[in-house]
Amino acid sequence: MFQLMNTLRQASLTADAVCFARALEHLRPPEARVIDDPYAQLFLHRPSRALLRAAARAPTTREALRASSFGLDMAAVITARHRWIDDQLLAALPEVGQVLILGAGYDSRAWRLRAPLQNRPLVELDHPATAARKVRLSKRAGLEPAPSLPADLAREPLIEVLTAGPLDGSIPTFIIWEGVSMYLPREAVTTTLRALRAWAAPGSKICMDLWIPASGLIGIGARASQVGLKVLGEPLRFQIEQGEVGDLFSACGFTLTAQSSAHEVAARFGEGAPPVLALALGTSTEARP
Repeated sequence: MFQLMNTLRQASLTADAVCFARALEHLRPPEARVIDDPYAQLFLHRPSRALLRAAARAPTTREALRASSFGLDMAAVITARHRWIDDQLLAALPEVGQVLILGAGYDSRAWRLRAPLQNRPLVELDHPATAARKVRLSKRAGLEPAPSLPADLAREPLIEVLTAGPLDGSIPTFIIWEGVSMYLPREAVTTTLRALRAWAAPGSKICMDLWIPASGLIGIGARASQVGLKVLGEPLRFQIEQGEVGDLFSACGFTLTAQSSAHEVAARFGEGAPPVLALALGTSTEARP
C-alpha cells in the first residue's frame, strides 16, 4: 500500500488543483454552476488564491485557464466528476448509514451536504499532513471539520485503519474514492478495492473515477498533461478502458451498478469536458468473502 500512501502524502499539488477547479466554478452565476462549493477557496495555497482573484476580476480568465491545460478543460472534468459522485451519494442515502471519503484532500461534502446526510457519520481518511492542514484551515474559517482518520498507509494496512476507526463495518457504507486511482499502479488499486470490500458490510457502495486512454487530439493533450504531472512528481500510473471497469470491480468483490463519463455528465450542463475519466459505482450485495 506504499503507493497509496505516497499519493496521499504528496496530494498538496493535485488536491490544490482540484480545489481550485471547484472554487473557479463558484465564480459562475448560480444557475450555471455544475456544483456549488463556497468552501473550496478556503483551502487554496497562495498562488491559487491569487489566480482565483484574477479570475474573479476578468471573466475571460476562465477560458485562458482552460487553454493552459493542454487543450483539456480539466476544470469541467473535475466539476462534472464531483457532481456525478454527489448525485450517486444522494441517491444511495436511503440504503447506506455512513460515508467514508478515502484520500479526501479538501473535500467539502461534510458541509455542502449536511442537510441531506441527516446526521449520518461522514469520516475522511487522508495522510496526516493533508488532514492537519485541512483541520487547521477549517477551524480558522469557523467550520467544524469532519471526523478524520489521519493514516500513513505505508505503515498501517488500510483494513486495520478502518477497523480501528469510528465507522462501523457492519453498517452499509458509501465509499468515495475520487481523484486517486490514476496515480497508483494497478496492483495498488485492486489491493485497495479488496481491502474496502473486506471491511465494508454487504450493501456498501464504492464510487470512484478512473482514467481512460484517449485518442486523437484529446489523446495528445492528455499525454502532454501526463508529462506535466510527472514533472511535478505525481505521474499517472493507471489507465483502464471504459469497458473493463465492470471486470475490475467484479474481481474485487463489487458489482458495477452505474457508469458514466465526465464528458457525458458535463454535456448535460452544456460543458465540454474531454472523455478522459470513467465514473463508476459498484455495490456489494453478497456476504463478505
